[in-house]
Amino acid sequence: MVFEYRYDQLSGQGVDVYVIDGGVNITHPEFGGRAKMLYSDFEDDGADSKGHGTMVAGVIGSNQYGVAKNVNIWGLKCEMGNGNRTSRCLAQVLLSHQSRRNMPGFAGSVINMSFGSYRMYRSSWEFGNLTALVQAGVHIVASAGNDSKDACQHWPSAANQDPRTRSIISVGATSIADKKAYFSNNGTCVDIYAPGWALTTTADGGSKQAMGTSFAAPAVVGVIANELALNASLRLDPVGLKQHIISKGVPLPDLGILVNTRITDVRS
Repeated sequence: MVFEYRYDQLSGQGVDVYVIDGGVNITHPEFGGRAKMLYSDFEDDGADSKGHGTMVAGVIGSNQYGVAKNVNIWGLKCEMGNGNRTSRCLAQVLLSHQSRRNMPGFAGSVINMSFGSYRMYRSSWEFGNLTALVQAGVHIVASAGNDSKDACQHWPSAANQDPRTRSIISVGATSIADKKAYFSNNGTCVDIYAPGWALTTTADGGSKQAMGTSFAAPAVVGVIANELALNASLRLDPVGLKQHIISKGVPLPDLGILVNTRITDVRS
């Protein structure tokens, strides 16, 4: 099969994307100087020792592999699944968003959280920061998990169940054939499915293939960044943006899922 895609080479211009992960290799040539470290909870330079955050950032905005090739990438290094560390990273994003939202050329803020666990408790600080971010107009995308389980049990993506944070977008994974990936969490708490199978993305030393909802979520972040760059009315409206993205998904009734693989009007 031959798959052809067209990209707006200025896609995502002016959009700040915050990658909360295990660090980002901001010097990777694929980022073209658009990647910076915002914060590390480990009092280091934010180096990506495991490579996960760099791969996630590559799906979002690398020159060759990214969905939105002109976004600003901000890395935050946290211990994924640790509520206190995540809370501190969320607080840093809120401060950055508040300081940048009135700058010339600003086109929106999006958070990618490609991590999670089945701890369904939440600290008041962590949930409070998620709520404050949504209220401030920040768009949040989270991976639904890779255990073929009910996504409603997976945190933080399941925060979309609460009315205060219902704008959070929980993303499952599909294969190249637009089928739900066998490993993807599923159920009513997954808002949309995106490619999460054999994606080529950035890695230390070059590139590699990646698989999982960790890489489906940043594909959706890239689509969001493209839409925000073109649609000023949605830039500070997470609820409206979520409705907009879901409206453009392609339903697969036989599988009971909504996919963004063939989203109807990403501009070229």
